[in-house]
Amino acid sequence: MAQSLSDSSHDDNSLQLTRWKHRWTQSVTLVILVNLLLVIFNLTYLPLRSVYATYFPHLVRVYDPVKGVIANPVTEAYLDEIAELRSHIRQTGLASEQTQRSLANLQQQSTALIENNLFQNEQQAFALAQLERRIQQLTGANSTRAAFEAFWQAEYIQQNGWQTVDAFLQTRIEPLLAQSYYRETLPLGSPTDHFWRIDLPFILFFGLELLIRTWMISRHNPRASWGKTLLRHWYELPLILPFWRLLRIIPAIVHLQRSHFVNVAKLLGQVTHEPAAYACDRLAQYIILRLINQGQIFIRQGAILDVWRKPDDYTLVDNVDKDPDKVDQVSDRLLRLVVMRVMPTVRPDLEKLLRHSLQRALIGSDLYDGLRQLPGFMGLPEEALDGIASYLSEATCEILASSYADDEGRLLLDQLSHDFRHALAYELRTRANSDEVRILLADLLEEFKVNYIQKPRMEDPEVMLQEVELLQQKA
Repeated sequence: MAQSLSDSSHDDNSLQLTRWKHRWTQSVTLVILVNLLLVIFNLTYLPLRSVYATYFPHLVRVYDPVKGVIANPVTEAYLDEIAELRSHIRQTGLASEQTQRSLANLQQQSTALIENNLFQNEQQAFALAQLERRIQQLTGANSTRAAFEAFWQAEYIQQNGWQTVDAFLQTRIEPLLAQSYYRETLPLGSPTDHFWRIDLPFILFFGLELLIRTWMISRHNPRASWGKTLLRHWYELPLILPFWRLLRIIPAIVHLQRSHFVNVAKLLGQVTHEPAAYACDRLAQYIILRLINQGQIFIRQGAILDVWRKPDDYTLVDNVDKDPDKVDQVSDRLLRLVVMRVMPTVRPDLEKLLRHSLQRALIGSDLYDGLRQLPGFMGLPEEALDGIASYLSEATCEILASSYADDEGRLLLDQLSHDFRHALAYELRTRANSDEVRILLADLLEEFKVNYIQKPRMEDPEVMLQEVELLQQKA
Protein backbone atom coordinates (compact mmCIF):
# COMPACT_ATOMS: atom_id res chain seq x y z
CA MET A 1 0.00 0.00 0.00
CA ALA A 2 2.79 2.40 0.96
CA GLN A 3 4.67 1.45 -2.20
CA SER A 4 1.55 2.23 -4.31
CA LEU A 5 1.17 5.65 -2.67
CA SER A 6 4.84 6.36 -3.24
CA ASP A 7 4.58 5.45 -6.95
CA SER A 8 1.46 7.58 -7.35
CA SER A 9 3.17 10.56 -5.69
CA HIS A 10 6.21 10.07 -7.95
CA ASP A 11 3.98 10.04 -11.07
CA ASP A 12 2.20 13.23 -9.94
CA ASN A 13 5.52 14.99 -9.37
CA SER A 14 6.80 13.85 -12.74
CA LEU A 15 3.61 15.09 -14.44
CA GLN A 16 3.83 18.46 -12.69
CA LEU A 17 7.48 18.79 -13.68
CA THR A 18 6.60 18.04 -17.30
CA ARG A 19 3.86 20.67 -17.27
CA TRP A 20 6.18 23.21 -15.69
CA LYS A 21 8.84 22.58 -18.35
CA HIS A 22 6.27 22.98 -21.12
CA ARG A 23 4.97 26.25 -19.68
CA TRP A 24 8.49 27.54 -19.25
CA THR A 25 9.28 26.63 -22.88
CA GLN A 26 6.18 28.52 -24.00
CA SER A 27 7.18 31.55 -21.89
CA VAL A 28 10.68 31.59 -23.39
CA THR A 29 9.16 31.30 -26.86
CA LEU A 30 6.97 34.34 -26.24
CA VAL A 31 10.00 36.33 -25.05
CA ILE A 32 11.91 35.31 -28.20
CA LEU A 33 9.02 36.40 -30.39
CA VAL A 34 8.79 39.77 -28.64
CA ASN A 35 12.52 40.28 -29.07
CA LEU A 36 12.35 39.25 -32.73
CA LEU A 37 9.55 41.74 -33.38
CA LEU A 38 11.64 44.50 -31.76
CA VAL A 39 14.63 43.52 -33.92
CA ILE A 40 12.52 43.65 -37.10
CA PHE A 41 11.04 47.00 -36.03
CA ASN A 42 14.53 48.39 -35.38
CA LEU A 43 15.81 47.23 -38.77
CA THR A 44 12.84 48.67 -40.66
CA TYR A 45 12.40 51.86 -38.65
CA LEU A 46 14.43 54.21 -40.83
CA PRO A 47 12.99 52.98 -44.18
CA LEU A 48 9.44 53.24 -42.75
CA ARG A 49 10.01 56.35 -40.64
CA SER A 50 7.83 58.48 -42.93
CA VAL A 51 4.95 56.06 -42.46
CA TYR A 52 5.39 56.12 -38.69
CA ALA A 53 5.61 59.93 -38.77
CA THR A 54 2.28 60.10 -40.61
CA TYR A 55 0.27 57.61 -38.57
CA PHE A 56 2.23 57.31 -35.30
CA PRO A 57 3.96 60.65 -34.65
CA HIS A 58 4.33 59.94 -30.94
CA LEU A 59 6.24 56.75 -31.74
CA VAL A 60 8.65 58.72 -33.92
CA ARG A 61 9.30 61.24 -31.17
CA VAL A 62 10.07 58.40 -28.73
CA TYR A 63 12.23 56.24 -31.04
CA ASP A 64 14.19 58.91 -32.92
CA PRO A 65 16.67 59.30 -30.00
CA VAL A 66 17.28 55.52 -30.04
CA LYS A 67 18.47 55.69 -33.66
CA GLY A 68 20.23 59.03 -33.17
CA VAL A 69 17.84 60.79 -35.54
CA ILE A 70 17.88 64.59 -35.49
CA ALA A 71 15.19 66.37 -37.41
CA ASN A 72 16.40 68.70 -40.18
CA PRO A 73 15.86 72.25 -38.88
CA VAL A 74 14.97 73.59 -42.34
CA THR A 75 12.27 71.03 -43.02
CA GLU A 76 11.03 71.30 -39.43
CA ALA A 77 10.66 75.08 -39.84
CA TYR A 78 8.89 74.44 -43.15
CA LEU A 79 6.43 72.03 -41.51
CA ASP A 80 5.88 74.44 -38.62
CA GLU A 81 5.10 77.21 -41.09
CA ILE A 82 2.56 74.97 -42.83
CA ALA A 83 0.95 74.32 -39.44
CA GLU A 84 0.78 78.08 -38.79
CA LEU A 85 -0.78 78.64 -42.22
CA ARG A 86 -3.38 76.01 -41.47
CA SER A 87 -4.14 77.72 -38.15
CA HIS A 88 -4.39 81.22 -39.72
CA ILE A 89 -6.76 80.07 -42.46
CA ARG A 90 -8.95 78.31 -39.93
CA GLN A 91 -9.06 81.36 -37.60
CA THR A 92 -8.79 84.48 -39.81
CA GLY A 93 -9.46 83.25 -43.34
CA LEU A 94 -7.48 83.22 -46.57
CA ALA A 95 -7.41 87.00 -47.12
CA SER A 96 -6.01 87.97 -43.69
CA GLU A 97 -2.62 89.60 -43.24
CA GLN A 98 -1.32 86.67 -41.13
CA THR A 99 -2.23 84.23 -43.91
CA GLN A 100 -0.51 86.33 -46.57
CA ARG A 101 2.63 86.55 -44.41
CA SER A 102 2.69 82.75 -43.98
CA LEU A 103 2.31 82.25 -47.74
CA ALA A 104 5.22 84.63 -48.41
CA ASN A 105 7.39 82.80 -45.84
CA LEU A 106 6.56 79.45 -47.44
CA GLN A 107 7.61 80.76 -50.86
CA GLN A 108 10.99 81.83 -49.49
CA GLN A 109 11.48 78.59 -47.56
CA SER A 110 10.58 76.57 -50.66
CA THR A 111 13.49 78.22 -52.48
CA ALA A 112 15.86 77.27 -49.63
CA LEU A 113 14.41 73.77 -49.61
CA ILE A 114 15.23 73.31 -53.30
CA GLU A 115 18.65 74.95 -53.37
CA ASN A 116 20.13 73.42 -50.20
CA ASN A 117 21.18 69.76 -50.05
CA LEU A 118 18.76 68.72 -47.32
CA PHE A 119 18.18 65.13 -48.51
CA GLN A 120 21.52 63.41 -48.02
CA ASN A 121 21.25 59.66 -48.51
CA GLU A 122 19.77 57.75 -51.43
CA GLN A 123 16.39 57.23 -49.81
CA GLN A 124 16.06 60.93 -48.93
CA ALA A 125 17.16 61.97 -52.44
CA PHE A 126 14.40 59.73 -53.84
CA ALA A 127 11.91 61.47 -51.51
CA LEU A 128 13.03 64.90 -52.81
CA ALA A 129 12.61 63.75 -56.40
CA GLN A 130 9.09 62.55 -55.59
CA LEU A 131 8.26 65.86 -53.92
CA GLU A 132 9.41 67.90 -56.94
CA ARG A 133 7.53 65.66 -59.37
CA ARG A 134 4.29 65.80 -57.38
CA ILE A 135 4.25 69.59 -57.01
CA GLN A 136 5.00 70.07 -60.71
CA GLN A 137 2.29 67.64 -61.76
CA LEU A 138 -0.22 69.38 -59.51
CA THR A 139 0.49 72.94 -60.71
CA GLY A 140 1.54 72.12 -64.27
CA ALA A 141 4.71 74.27 -63.95
CA ASN A 142 7.94 73.49 -65.82
CA SER A 143 10.25 73.91 -62.78
CA THR A 144 10.04 73.15 -59.11
CA ARG A 145 10.65 76.80 -58.14
CA ALA A 146 7.78 77.99 -60.34
CA ALA A 147 5.57 75.20 -59.04
CA PHE A 148 6.06 76.24 -55.39
CA GLU A 149 5.56 79.94 -56.23
CA ALA A 150 2.25 79.11 -57.91
CA PHE A 151 1.20 76.71 -55.17
CA TRP A 152 1.74 79.18 -52.31
CA GLN A 153 -0.56 81.84 -53.78
CA ALA A 154 -3.89 82.83 -52.26
CA GLU A 155 -5.49 82.79 -55.74
CA TYR A 156 -4.42 79.16 -56.33
CA ILE A 157 -5.73 78.05 -52.93
CA GLN A 158 -9.02 79.88 -53.44
CA GLN A 159 -9.42 78.43 -56.93
CA ASN A 160 -8.80 74.80 -55.89
CA GLY A 161 -10.25 74.99 -52.38
CA TRP A 162 -8.36 74.88 -49.12
CA GLN A 163 -9.64 71.41 -48.20
CA THR A 164 -8.19 69.95 -51.41
CA VAL A 165 -4.87 71.76 -50.96
CA ASP A 166 -4.63 70.78 -47.30
CA ALA A 167 -5.36 67.12 -48.10
CA PHE A 168 -2.60 67.20 -50.72
CA LEU A 169 -0.20 68.68 -48.18
CA GLN A 170 -0.98 66.09 -45.50
CA THR A 171 -0.86 63.03 -47.75
CA ARG A 172 1.60 63.91 -50.53
CA ILE A 173 4.04 66.56 -49.25
CA GLU A 174 4.48 66.39 -45.48
CA PRO A 175 5.41 62.64 -45.35
CA LEU A 176 8.21 63.33 -47.86
CA LEU A 177 9.46 66.35 -45.90
CA ALA A 178 9.57 64.23 -42.74
CA GLN A 179 12.15 61.97 -44.39
CA SER A 180 14.80 64.70 -44.26
CA TYR A 181 16.80 64.21 -41.08
CA TYR A 182 20.33 63.89 -39.72
CA ARG A 183 21.87 61.09 -37.67
CA GLU A 184 24.31 61.46 -34.86
CA THR A 185 27.64 59.72 -35.40
CA LEU A 186 30.05 58.02 -33.07
CA PRO A 187 33.72 59.08 -32.81
CA LEU A 188 34.63 56.39 -35.34
CA GLY A 189 32.10 57.76 -37.83
CA SER A 190 29.40 55.07 -37.63
CA PRO A 191 25.78 56.19 -37.05
CA THR A 192 24.51 56.20 -33.49
CA ASP A 193 22.26 53.30 -32.59
CA HIS A 194 21.18 52.78 -28.97
CA PHE A 195 19.09 49.69 -29.68
CA TRP A 196 21.64 47.62 -27.77
CA ARG A 197 20.29 49.14 -24.57
CA ILE A 198 16.86 47.70 -25.37
CA ASP A 199 18.35 44.42 -26.52
CA LEU A 200 20.74 43.92 -23.60
CA PRO A 201 18.13 42.65 -21.07
CA PHE A 202 16.95 40.09 -23.62
CA ILE A 203 20.52 38.93 -24.29
CA LEU A 204 21.18 38.50 -20.57
CA PHE A 205 17.93 36.57 -20.14
CA PHE A 206 18.64 34.25 -23.10
CA GLY A 207 22.23 33.66 -21.97
CA LEU A 208 21.20 32.85 -18.38
CA GLU A 209 18.41 30.55 -19.58
CA LEU A 210 20.82 28.72 -21.92
CA LEU A 211 23.39 28.24 -19.13
CA ILE A 212 20.80 26.91 -16.69
CA ARG A 213 19.38 24.52 -19.29
CA THR A 214 22.88 23.33 -20.21
CA TRP A 215 23.68 22.71 -16.55
CA MET A 216 20.47 20.71 -16.07
CA ILE A 217 21.12 18.58 -19.16
CA SER A 218 24.71 17.84 -18.14
CA ARG A 219 23.54 17.00 -14.61
CA HIS A 220 20.96 14.45 -15.75
CA ASN A 221 23.20 13.05 -18.48
CA PRO A 222 26.84 12.69 -17.37
CA ARG A 223 27.93 11.85 -20.92
CA ALA A 224 26.69 15.23 -22.18
CA SER A 225 29.38 17.74 -21.30
CA TRP A 226 28.84 21.49 -21.36
CA GLY A 227 30.69 21.81 -24.66
CA LYS A 228 28.68 19.08 -26.38
CA THR A 229 25.40 20.46 -25.07
CA LEU A 230 26.21 23.98 -26.28
CA LEU A 231 27.24 22.63 -29.69
CA ARG A 232 23.94 20.75 -29.98
CA HIS A 233 22.11 24.02 -29.26
CA TRP A 234 24.18 26.08 -31.73
CA TYR A 235 20.99 27.51 -33.25
CA GLU A 236 20.38 29.52 -30.04
CA LEU A 237 23.66 31.45 -30.29
CA PRO A 238 22.06 34.34 -32.30
CA LEU A 239 19.97 35.05 -29.19
CA ILE A 240 23.05 36.08 -27.23
CA LEU A 241 24.99 37.78 -30.05
CA PRO A 242 24.70 41.59 -30.32
CA PHE A 243 25.01 41.43 -34.10
CA TRP A 244 23.31 39.51 -36.92
CA ARG A 245 20.14 39.83 -34.87
CA LEU A 246 17.88 38.84 -37.75
CA LEU A 247 19.25 35.28 -37.44
CA ARG A 248 17.17 35.00 -34.29
CA ILE A 249 14.38 33.83 -36.55
CA ILE A 250 16.08 30.39 -36.48
CA PRO A 251 15.74 29.79 -32.71
CA ALA A 252 12.28 31.38 -32.89
CA ILE A 253 11.15 28.73 -35.39
CA VAL A 254 12.70 25.93 -33.31
CA HIS A 255 11.01 27.14 -30.12
CA LEU A 256 7.66 27.55 -31.89
CA GLN A 257 7.84 23.90 -32.89
CA ARG A 258 9.05 22.80 -29.45
CA SER A 259 6.35 24.72 -27.57
CA HIS A 260 3.60 23.42 -29.91
CA PHE A 261 2.39 26.94 -30.71
CA VAL A 262 2.75 26.28 -34.43
CA ASN A 263 3.38 23.03 -36.28
CA VAL A 264 6.42 24.38 -38.09
CA ALA A 265 7.36 20.99 -39.54
CA LYS A 266 3.99 20.65 -41.24
CA LEU A 267 4.09 24.26 -42.41
CA LEU A 268 7.57 23.86 -43.89
CA GLY A 269 6.48 20.61 -45.50
CA GLN A 270 3.59 22.37 -47.24
CA VAL A 271 5.71 25.37 -48.26
CA THR A 272 8.56 23.24 -49.64
CA HIS A 273 6.37 20.43 -51.00
CA GLU A 274 6.96 20.88 -54.72
CA PRO A 275 10.65 21.95 -54.51
CA ALA A 276 11.38 19.05 -52.16
CA ALA A 277 9.69 16.57 -54.51
CA TYR A 278 11.77 17.59 -57.52
CA ALA A 279 14.93 17.99 -55.42
CA CYS A 280 14.53 14.44 -54.09
CA ASP A 281 13.90 13.18 -57.60
CA ARG A 282 17.03 14.88 -58.91
CA LEU A 283 19.06 13.64 -55.94
CA ALA A 284 17.89 10.05 -56.47
CA GLN A 285 18.84 10.23 -60.16
CA TYR A 286 22.24 11.66 -59.27
CA ILE A 287 22.97 8.94 -56.70
CA ILE A 288 21.92 6.08 -59.01
CA LEU A 289 23.84 7.56 -61.94
CA ARG A 290 26.91 8.07 -59.76
CA LEU A 291 26.81 4.45 -58.61
CA ILE A 292 26.43 3.19 -62.17
CA ASN A 293 29.26 5.36 -63.48
CA GLN A 294 31.53 4.25 -60.63
CA GLY A 295 30.58 0.65 -61.36
CA GLN A 296 31.47 1.09 -65.03
CA ILE A 297 34.85 2.57 -64.12
CA PHE A 298 35.38 -0.27 -61.65
CA ILE A 299 34.61 -2.85 -64.32
CA ARG A 300 36.52 -1.20 -67.18
CA GLN A 301 39.65 -0.96 -65.02
CA GLY A 302 39.41 -4.67 -64.29
CA ALA A 303 39.18 -4.14 -60.55
CA ILE A 304 36.33 -6.64 -60.32
CA LEU A 305 38.86 -9.41 -60.97
CA ASP A 306 40.78 -8.41 -57.83
CA VAL A 307 38.33 -10.54 -55.89
CA TRP A 308 40.15 -13.60 -57.26
CA ARG A 309 43.58 -12.11 -57.92
CA LYS A 310 44.17 -10.66 -54.42
CA PRO A 311 46.85 -8.08 -55.40
CA ASP A 312 49.28 -6.68 -52.85
CA ASP A 313 47.23 -3.52 -52.23
CA TYR A 314 43.96 -5.46 -51.87
CA THR A 315 42.42 -4.86 -48.42
CA LEU A 316 40.90 -7.76 -46.54
CA VAL A 317 38.37 -7.27 -43.75
CA ASP A 318 39.24 -10.05 -41.29
CA ASN A 319 36.91 -11.62 -38.79
CA VAL A 320 38.32 -13.16 -35.63
CA ASP A 321 38.76 -16.95 -35.82
CA LYS A 322 37.51 -17.03 -39.40
CA ASP A 323 39.06 -17.43 -42.82
CA PRO A 324 39.76 -13.92 -44.13
CA ASP A 325 39.18 -15.06 -47.70
CA LYS A 326 35.57 -14.08 -48.26
CA VAL A 327 35.34 -15.94 -51.58
CA ASP A 328 36.21 -19.21 -49.83
CA GLN A 329 33.63 -18.49 -47.15
CA VAL A 330 30.93 -17.74 -49.71
CA SER A 331 31.72 -20.82 -51.84
CA ASP A 332 31.80 -23.03 -48.74
CA ARG A 333 28.44 -21.71 -47.61
CA LEU A 334 26.91 -22.21 -51.05
CA LEU A 335 28.32 -25.73 -51.27
CA ARG A 336 26.85 -26.59 -47.87
CA LEU A 337 23.44 -25.34 -48.96
CA VAL A 338 23.59 -27.28 -52.24
CA VAL A 339 24.59 -30.56 -50.60
CA MET A 340 22.44 -30.44 -47.49
CA ARG A 341 19.34 -28.54 -48.61
CA VAL A 342 19.04 -28.16 -52.34
CA MET A 343 19.94 -31.64 -53.60
CA PRO A 344 17.37 -33.51 -51.41
CA THR A 345 14.69 -31.04 -52.52
CA VAL A 346 15.34 -31.42 -56.25
CA ARG A 347 15.85 -35.20 -56.09
CA PRO A 348 12.55 -36.00 -57.94
CA ASP A 349 13.51 -33.67 -60.76
CA LEU A 350 16.98 -35.21 -60.84
CA GLU A 351 15.43 -38.68 -61.19
CA LYS A 352 13.33 -37.53 -64.14
CA LEU A 353 16.35 -35.97 -65.78
CA LEU A 354 18.47 -39.09 -65.27
CA ARG A 355 15.71 -41.38 -66.59
CA HIS A 356 15.33 -39.24 -69.69
CA SER A 357 19.10 -39.04 -70.20
CA LEU A 358 19.55 -42.79 -69.74
CA GLN A 359 16.78 -43.55 -72.18
CA ARG A 360 18.22 -41.21 -74.80
CA ALA A 361 21.75 -42.51 -74.26
CA LEU A 362 20.74 -46.20 -74.52
CA ILE A 363 18.53 -45.67 -77.53
CA GLY A 364 21.27 -43.89 -79.38
CA SER A 365 23.99 -46.44 -78.52
CA ASP A 366 25.28 -49.32 -80.68
CA LEU A 367 24.48 -51.77 -77.87
CA TYR A 368 20.79 -50.93 -78.09
CA ASP A 369 20.86 -51.41 -81.90
CA GLY A 370 22.40 -54.87 -81.39
CA LEU A 371 19.79 -55.80 -78.80
CA ARG A 372 16.98 -54.86 -81.15
CA GLN A 373 18.22 -57.52 -83.61
CA LEU A 374 17.61 -60.21 -81.04
CA PRO A 375 14.29 -62.07 -81.46
CA GLY A 376 11.71 -61.20 -78.81
CA PHE A 377 13.36 -57.92 -77.66
CA MET A 378 10.56 -55.38 -77.20
CA GLY A 379 12.63 -52.54 -75.73
CA LEU A 380 13.86 -51.59 -72.28
CA PRO A 381 11.24 -51.78 -69.59
CA GLU A 382 10.28 -48.51 -67.88
CA GLU A 383 10.74 -50.10 -64.46
CA ALA A 384 14.39 -50.75 -65.20
CA LEU A 385 14.99 -47.16 -66.24
CA ASP A 386 13.12 -45.86 -63.16
CA GLY A 387 15.18 -48.07 -60.88
CA ILE A 388 18.46 -47.00 -62.42
CA ALA A 389 17.50 -43.29 -62.29
CA SER A 390 16.32 -43.56 -58.70
CA TYR A 391 19.47 -45.39 -57.71
CA LEU A 392 21.74 -42.86 -59.39
CA SER A 393 19.96 -39.80 -57.90
CA GLU A 394 19.90 -41.31 -54.41
CA ALA A 395 23.51 -42.35 -54.70
CA THR A 396 24.51 -38.87 -55.90
CA CYS A 397 22.80 -37.17 -52.94
CA GLU A 398 24.19 -39.65 -50.42
CA ILE A 399 27.69 -39.49 -51.87
CA LEU A 400 27.74 -35.69 -51.74
CA ALA A 401 26.31 -35.61 -48.22
CA SER A 402 28.65 -38.29 -46.89
CA SER A 403 31.62 -36.72 -48.67
CA TYR A 404 30.84 -33.34 -47.14
CA ALA A 405 30.50 -34.88 -43.67
CA ASP A 406 33.58 -37.05 -44.04
CA ASP A 407 36.94 -35.36 -43.39
CA GLU A 408 38.62 -36.85 -46.42
CA GLY A 409 35.59 -36.23 -48.59
CA ARG A 410 35.44 -32.66 -47.30
CA LEU A 411 39.04 -32.17 -48.32
CA LEU A 412 38.27 -33.50 -51.79
CA LEU A 413 35.27 -31.19 -52.12
CA ASP A 414 37.35 -28.26 -50.89
CA GLN A 415 40.00 -29.14 -53.42
CA LEU A 416 37.34 -29.30 -56.12
CA SER A 417 36.00 -25.90 -55.10
CA HIS A 418 39.52 -24.45 -54.95
CA ASP A 419 40.47 -25.82 -58.35
CA PHE A 420 37.18 -24.66 -59.83
CA ARG A 421 37.61 -21.15 -58.50
CA HIS A 422 41.21 -20.89 -59.65
CA ALA A 423 40.33 -22.31 -63.06
CA LEU A 424 37.57 -19.72 -63.37
CA ALA A 425 39.93 -16.96 -62.24
CA TYR A 426 42.55 -18.14 -64.74
CA GLU A 427 40.06 -18.07 -67.58
CA LEU A 428 38.84 -14.62 -66.52
CA ARG A 429 42.41 -13.38 -66.42
CA THR A 430 42.94 -14.23 -70.04
CA ARG A 431 42.74 -11.09 -72.15
CA ALA A 432 39.97 -12.28 -74.45
CA ASN A 433 37.66 -13.45 -71.65
CA SER A 434 38.34 -10.53 -69.30
CA ASP A 435 37.83 -7.97 -72.07
CA GLU A 436 34.60 -9.64 -73.11
CA VAL A 437 33.27 -9.80 -69.54
CA ARG A 438 34.16 -6.17 -68.86
CA ILE A 439 32.54 -5.02 -72.10
CA LEU A 440 29.37 -7.02 -71.42
CA LEU A 441 29.02 -5.77 -67.85
CA ALA A 442 29.75 -2.15 -68.84
CA ASP A 443 27.19 -2.37 -71.67
CA LEU A 444 24.66 -3.87 -69.27
CA LEU A 445 25.09 -0.93 -66.88
CA GLU A 446 24.89 1.50 -69.79
CA GLU A 447 21.61 -0.07 -70.93
CA PHE A 448 20.27 0.22 -67.39
CA LYS A 449 21.32 3.87 -67.24
CA VAL A 450 19.76 4.71 -70.61
CA ASN A 451 16.50 2.87 -70.00
CA TYR A 452 15.86 3.75 -66.37
CA ILE A 453 17.80 6.98 -65.69
CA GLN A 454 18.19 9.08 -68.82
CA LYS A 455 14.76 8.40 -70.31
CA PRO A 456 11.92 10.53 -68.93
CA ARG A 457 10.03 8.60 -66.29
CA MET A 458 6.26 8.47 -66.07
CA GLU A 459 6.15 8.81 -62.28
CA ASP A 460 5.33 12.27 -60.93
CA PRO A 461 7.73 13.25 -58.09
CA GLU A 462 4.91 15.10 -56.30
CA VAL A 463 2.74 11.96 -56.31
CA MET A 464 5.64 9.94 -54.92
CA LEU A 465 6.21 12.53 -52.18
CA GLN A 466 2.52 12.41 -51.26
CA GLU A 467 2.81 8.63 -50.99
CA VAL A 468 5.81 9.05 -48.68
CA GLU A 469 3.83 11.47 -46.49
CA LEU A 470 0.90 9.01 -46.31
CA LEU A 471 3.26 6.22 -45.24
CA GLN A 472 4.74 8.48 -42.54
CA GLN A 473 1.26 9.34 -41.28
CA LYS A 474 0.34 5.67 -41.10
CA ALA A 475 3.57 4.93 -39.24
